[in-house]
Amino acid sequence: EPPSDNHAIVPVFYATDRNRISYAPLAYGGEREPSKQLHLGRIDVSVPRDHQMGQLERPTIWTFWREDPARHFIIVKAQEQTYQEFYRDVAGVVGRSQRREAFVFVHGFNVGFESAVYRTAQIAYDLGFDGAPILYSWPSLGSPAAYPVDANNSEWTIDRLHWFLEDVAAKSGAQLVHVIAHSRGNWPTMNALNAIATEPHSGTRARFSQVVLTAPDVDADSFKVLARRFNTVAARTTLYASANDEALRLSKRYQG
Repeated sequence: EPPSDNHAIVPVFYATDRNRISYAPLAYGGEREPSKQLHLGRIDVSVPRDHQMGQLERPTIWTFWREDPARHFIIVKAQEQTYQEFYRDVAGVVGRSQRREAFVFVHGFNVGFESAVYRTAQIAYDLGFDGAPILYSWPSLGSPAAYPVDANNSEWTIDRLHWFLEDVAAKSGAQLVHVIAHSRGNWPTMNALNAIATEPHSGTRARFSQVVLTAPDVDADSFKVLARRFNTVAARTTLYASANDEALRLSKRYQG
């Protein structure tokens, strides 16, 4: 569908080790994918032109849950892809971008798959990003009470995120690959980047441009250890934190 005056189409590529609930509509749940394989694909999201930066406009009870492309983020097309199709498609979008770049967004805890897709589209749109926006989605149950389960799953996903980041760096055709992690997503991200920094690389070392750690839900002592090697994998690392972060308050309660 061509973008119109009242909305734009943002392609969101995704990799997830969540279980697939259904093909039509394409949906992934909060459980782990039993085969430990990544599902790859592309979801096109329509973003309203009068969208406010930082907001994620979705239908509410006041709009009778009706979706309006002039006012809401809407999924217009969703397709799972094979490994080859995925990287061919990503490389195509990267190749058409001015700076040949891609970003990988790793969401935090208490986030469902669809919300993570919308958030990725919003980040891409708000940044005016013309490269490939890629979501890495791990099995979060999408409920505040499920914090301990999410914490375990964020550990379980590390290996796949590690190899996925390697693949994106090697196969996306991007000269600049940025990594953005939020909340508990920082744990697998930092561990994956640490693994990439410590492994003996054949040929070129996987390099990332901007690594952005937002409100990291990571034990401070562990953070210091993991952060030591960042200078070898990222051109620049930025840390954002807020003293009154809700997720971190929950984390403190559960993890001391």
